[in-house]
Amino acid sequence: VACPENNTYEVDALMSDRTAHICVRCGGQFSLTLRTGELARIGYASLQPGQWGRFRGLPVHLEAIEALQSLGVTTMRQGGTFELNANMDWRRQRGPVWMRPSSVDGNWYHADVSGWGMFEMVDLATAMGIMPIITTYFKIEPGEYADLVEYCWGNASTKWGALRVADGHPEPYQVKHFE
Repeated sequence: VACPENNTYEVDALMSDRTAHICVRCGGQFSLTLRTGELARIGYASLQPGQWGRFRGLPVHLEAIEALQSLGVTTMRQGGTFELNANMDWRRQRGPVWMRPSSVDGNWYHADVSGWGMFEMVDLATAMGIMPIITTYFKIEPGEYADLVEYCWGNASTKWGALRVADGHPEPYQVKHFE
């Protein structure tokens, strides 16, 4: 499926594993035509400014964070306590962004973008010096909350702490509020 804007770009830079975006006009499809004329489907792609336009190396535009800081924002919350769909299951939001499932689903029929999840929000809130709040889906069980807390705070000797370290985040996530 072609995007209505039918944009064409030459790719000559290294790709990053830190960002993602879904096109709201074409449902996120991105295709690449090879010089041989064959079609290659791309499952994960992202375009971001260089370090000059990002906040502390994170996949967030610097101007957006400067606007939040100018407003005096002290808390950031992401998730969906009233989300009935398991798209908001925290386990679907961990690991490399290109390996996470994206979908258009849920109560509000919104796009669940694999490249920005609750743990990217926690990294952003921490970098901003504000309090992160993780919320998850409506049907989470108490044991799943315990696993989430262990993923955030556990050391490498715990099951979920070891997975966090393997996911590339050796330090605990500084989350004190969960919904």
